[in-house]
Amino acid sequence: MADVIATSQEVGAGADVKNKASEKSEDPNDSPLGVYAPFPYSPEPFAQLSDLARGALMGLDNIATRTDTAARRMEVEQAWEALHFERGYQHLLRGKQGGWMLPGAGTGFGAKDQRNTNTIYDTNIYGPKGDIIVAALSREVPKIEFFPVNPEYGPDRVAAEEAERFKEIWARNNNLHALLTECSRIFWNEDRVLMWTRYELNGQKYGFEGETEVPTVPENVFDEPTPEPTGQDTLNDILDEEKSEVSGTEEGDSGTDLLDEAGNSGDDRKPLGREVTTVHGKLDHKVPIAVDDFSLMQFVQLSFDLDVAVVRGMFPWISEKINPGTDGMSETQLDRIARENVRQAVVGAYVTGDSLNRHSTVKFSWFRPSMFLDASVSDEARAELLEAFPNGALLARAGAEYAFSRNESVDDHIVIGHPWTGKGQNRRAMGSMLISVQKRINDWVDLLDDFFKRTVPKKWMNAEAFDMEALKTQPNVPGSTGPFQVQPGLTSADQYIMVEPTPAPQAALPDFIKWFITSLSEEISGALPSLFGAATGENTVGNAVIQRDQALQRVGCPWNSVQDMFAAAGQQAVKCAAECRDGKVIRQNIKGKGNVSVNTANLLAGNVLCYAESNPAFPESWQQKETKLMDLITKGSSNQALNALIFSPSNSVELVSALRMKGFKVPGASSAAKQRNEFEVLLRSGPKDNPQLQQMQGALKQAQEGMQQAQMTGQPVPPQAGQMVQQLQGAMKSLPPQVSTVTVATDESENHVVEANECFEWLNSTEGQKFHYGSPEQQAGWANIHLHWAAHLAMAKKIAMANKPPDKPPSESISVDVSKMPPPVAVQALAKMGIQSNPGVFQAQADQALQHKVAQKAIPNALEHGSEPAQPQQPPEGGQPRQLRR
Repeated sequence: MADVIATSQEVGAGADVKNKASEKSEDPNDSPLGVYAPFPYSPEPFAQLSDLARGALMGLDNIATRTDTAARRMEVEQAWEALHFERGYQHLLRGKQGGWMLPGAGTGFGAKDQRNTNTIYDTNIYGPKGDIIVAALSREVPKIEFFPVNPEYGPDRVAAEEAERFKEIWARNNNLHALLTECSRIFWNEDRVLMWTRYELNGQKYGFEGETEVPTVPENVFDEPTPEPTGQDTLNDILDEEKSEVSGTEEGDSGTDLLDEAGNSGDDRKPLGREVTTVHGKLDHKVPIAVDDFSLMQFVQLSFDLDVAVVRGMFPWISEKINPGTDGMSETQLDRIARENVRQAVVGAYVTGDSLNRHSTVKFSWFRPSMFLDASVSDEARAELLEAFPNGALLARAGAEYAFSRNESVDDHIVIGHPWTGKGQNRRAMGSMLISVQKRINDWVDLLDDFFKRTVPKKWMNAEAFDMEALKTQPNVPGSTGPFQVQPGLTSADQYIMVEPTPAPQAALPDFIKWFITSLSEEISGALPSLFGAATGENTVGNAVIQRDQALQRVGCPWNSVQDMFAAAGQQAVKCAAECRDGKVIRQNIKGKGNVSVNTANLLAGNVLCYAESNPAFPESWQQKETKLMDLITKGSSNQALNALIFSPSNSVELVSALRMKGFKVPGASSAAKQRNEFEVLLRSGPKDNPQLQQMQGALKQAQEGMQQAQMTGQPVPPQAGQMVQQLQGAMKSLPPQVSTVTVATDESENHVVEANECFEWLNSTEGQKFHYGSPEQQAGWANIHLHWAAHLAMAKKIAMANKPPDKPPSESISVDVSKMPPPVAVQALAKMGIQSNPGVFQAQADQALQHKVAQKAIPNALEHGSEPAQPQQPPEGGQPRQLRR
């Protein structure tokens, strides 16, 4: 690739090649944009300026570079110091020519000069506290919503709906969570954040048209494939193409001469592009320091330090002019050294020589039209600039070279935000107050470390009593013993060995170090333990929640600023897509959303506004969401209505997401996700004619024609023909004239209840109502989903009826005394209850009961007269019963 964009000397040694390179056009329109390196594309044409106007524009860029030199130097050094502190390079000294350096030889603070001072260890508190704040701010990507500028204007409403779908594609292509984390990190270290949104052509990253396009679901996904070839190359085709390329090389051609007669590369591939958003800190960009609001900034400058080969690939029309270095102005040297120093993570104000020799600074400068009114611009140049840049100018420079300029408004691509309100643009970063605390912690910890290391008492031994050279060779093992010879005249212990007194540190030093590291740094930075649910003091649930809410309020202002910036960047991304996509349809598969398609022609037709979500509350952490969900589940165990709400099909997808358990399956979650993916297909068009009804209409027409033909020829019409016609007419009345474009399964292979509920929720949602009362195309899409819901509902009822258990026979209950009924009646009553009997059984039971009654009367009389009772005799046939004898 370097050969493609190299200078004429690097391409080859032939005179022809040199001549071609010398005649190379410097017009960007004649060069491949985005083929070898990323390029910020715009449909605005490149400005064709006279030498006078170009010189005036370059002069305005130099004026912007020299503006606020002292203030700019201060904010660069502050951001530079904070970034070093975060990494752990904290014993810094200010350099004589600016910047920061570590203590070393010749500074008076080095190890050789300060033997009793330890200045090489850092106790990094600043970095971990920043991690806590960044983690709190980057919990969840801000949610944004699009609205039509004029709600009563149809194109604006359509554009807002397309933008709602496009934001999913923008989020997928840019990894918004990584952008949020970087934005939060800049808030902590540097204060000011610049977000740059543009349409970027980048063939090396996104591929080229017709080669590496991302496969998507086509609009005819439910149609049968066509017999035409797909256009994919086979292995033989590729090999044949390679052979033809090799055979086409002429003998003696080195293969490196890719320049055409005009001096261009001849690469006609069309790189793919995307809407790209990036975030940058103070070291990367410069703005007027004294203004309070972005709208008052007359210029914005954004710089990148890239390898010279990459810069040549970005601007191939001036590749032979691009050299390593900056624009040559002394005001930009400190900025460049700071950027290189921080990114290379080298200590002090140093950068590696190979980087300075290889890197070229690319600078993009945006100017508002008011900048052209500067006194340094002549009247002739001012008139040309105002005509060429009515919305403002974007000037691109590669090192000291002019690359291109075009009409571009800074408000359409740049967003600037701060964590706190204040005056000017060099405001307090979230971590700036902790710098002084960190410096004291380092000094005190080093001092205490010196006490630990250097206050081990030194022993002084009598040289006459001990052989010092021999002692140096002896091991010093605790608990060991050894002999020595007593010297005459030395009797007291202090005449043998003297131990120096041990100095003691300040008693409050350890406590102060602990207080500075924990409580003080937490209160100053806002990185309190309660930020993530840990309570201080009384450890109760209520106390922890109150302290957490209070801690979150500390980062409420930065969070609101983040939301506003993301909303503005989202609106700028929509504008870039509308202007740069040429009305093409974008289709991508978004996780959790299915296949999303956006017609960029609709984005260009209307105007939209973008705001942060209506609920500006600080986003909850995953732990807080899980706790809330588990609490609802616990309460739902005793509340059937709440339990049904939690586990309803509409909440199944959210439930699975909140639990974060891949193996956990919620019944109906997959069906709900399937139905939501089908919405994309259903909204592409209106309903289709019912094919079953069309078949019946054809059969009815055929039958009627047959009957008419029979009548005309005098043949008898079969009687069953009239019955068939009546049956077809009756069946046709029960069929809907149209059905949805997505067929509903006629068995239990689909969860019809869940999918019908998803359709019902969408039909009555805000988006559904927009389609219900929107344009004719939107109303047709709404009708398509409505028919799909009706089909699922009808099939659910049909399956429920088929699976319904058989009805139980009606039960009867009677309460009668059958002993008092005549035997035939009693038999009938028992038969009703399923008990079989006959009249003889009831007669025998009645006779036995009569005998018991007679015995109950006769036995007491016999006992009264002292004789056995006589057995009753049966009366003769037709006679009276005999009298019993006593």
